[in-house]
Amino acid sequence: MPRRRSSKRTALPSLAIHLGRTKTASGEQDEVVYLTGRPVEALHAWIAAARIDKGSVFRGIGRWGTLSRRALDPQSISAIFKQRVEMTGLDPAEFSAHGLRSGYLTEAANRRIPLVEAMEQSRHRSLQQASSYYNGAPAEPRGCYRTKYSAITNRGVHPARRFPEPLDR
Repeated sequence: MPRRRSSKRTALPSLAIHLGRTKTASGEQDEVVYLTGRPVEALHAWIAAARIDKGSVFRGIGRWGTLSRRALDPQSISAIFKQRVEMTGLDPAEFSAHGLRSGYLTEAANRRIPLVEAMEQSRHRSLQQASSYYNGAPAEPRGCYRTKYSAITNRGVHPARRFPEPLDR
């Protein structure tokens, strides 16, 4: 007998994060970003594992595994990012943490995501700056390069939002 699919759908976990003070905001404005799905699950797992009940979520970890109460500084984020790039076998000198933000807008442009929608996620305030990534987007969508970690990103994502397969198969 064939199995019937349940019509009951489970809601994706979602979360609103209040940013406080950032590079572009003083903390007086109520800056909020929204997460849905696996990033929410990963964040909850980190908060539980690190036993964080208040303060910064992303904190330094000392040589002996002790968790700092202070937030990671930009230099630490850059160092972590470059270490992860190196783990993929790529040259870390060719990548920067800022490239994630600009690369997000370039990819959003390639996927025809409205600029205002992409700016909400990237936190760009300047329409002129953000639109510079869109102006360079090709007229037709094309594939993108993937790192060794892209396959992880693709699982559980709506097919229309997945990265294209690598061009060099």
